[in-house]
Amino acid sequence: MGKAEPPDLGRLGFGISGPHGSAMVPARTTCKLIEQAIIGGIRTFDTGPSYGRGEAERRLGQVLQEADRKSLFISTKAGQTEFGTSDFTPAALRDSLQRSLDRLGISSVDGFFLHGPASNDLNDEMFSALDDLRRQGLFTYLGIAGRGPELDVAIASRQFDLIMLPMGPGALPKNGPRADLAKRAGQRVIGIEMISHSRKPWRLSAHPADWWHMIRQVMRRDHAPSGQKPLSALRQALRNAQADTVLSSTTRHKHVQQWLDCLDELADAS
Repeated sequence: MGKAEPPDLGRLGFGISGPHGSAMVPARTTCKLIEQAIIGGIRTFDTGPSYGRGEAERRLGQVLQEADRKSLFISTKAGQTEFGTSDFTPAALRDSLQRSLDRLGISSVDGFFLHGPASNDLNDEMFSALDDLRRQGLFTYLGIAGRGPELDVAIASRQFDLIMLPMGPGALPKNGPRADLAKRAGQRVIGIEMISHSRKPWRLSAHPADWWHMIRQVMRRDHAPSGQKPLSALRQALRNAQADTVLSSTTRHKHVQQWLDCLDELADAS
């Protein structure tokens, strides 16, 4: 598969996922948050069809109609579908990408991620089909979003440009070495869940998105609160050299402003 030069995603990206695909957060709120991030200089926005049965993609697409598309890096995913199924066959990946493009209202994405494939899904037939989609101009960079041994197969294959994986404190023992291997292979590392450990699992809140996160943490049983404040965790994440880009999400304008302030601090310190 012919690979493009590695992209510059910026230090921080915005994940349009989770509650942004649900009725808990109004579409107008999501769009305003994306606009705030763009104005502040964030250029990477990631989403996928499995977030709210395509609703997150539709919301991002609304903003893209008025945004300077050339200044942004837009990525979506395939494999985990908007129908609640998992399908990594070549035909399914092709059809999923086209539906995503329709919802986003654009002719191509910059990044196209396989969302949680098994190791045996990463085969020559798949890579051949993805190569065809890339030659058609439907995406530029190929990525994988995963949590386990499929990442080892992906990194070793040298077929991927982007590796998205958890990089919070609990994941670093396993994924820190993976990130190092990926970077040595010339792949960009996108760290996710890098500040989720700072979120309290139980708290009274009138904010619907807080309930979404609480339910998710309980269902996944992967929450190990550290006592660290979210802003401190974000600063720490941005200083982590193992991740080229920190991907985070929020439903609050004050958090986006904190992101931008932290990026300014990082720029001033460099």
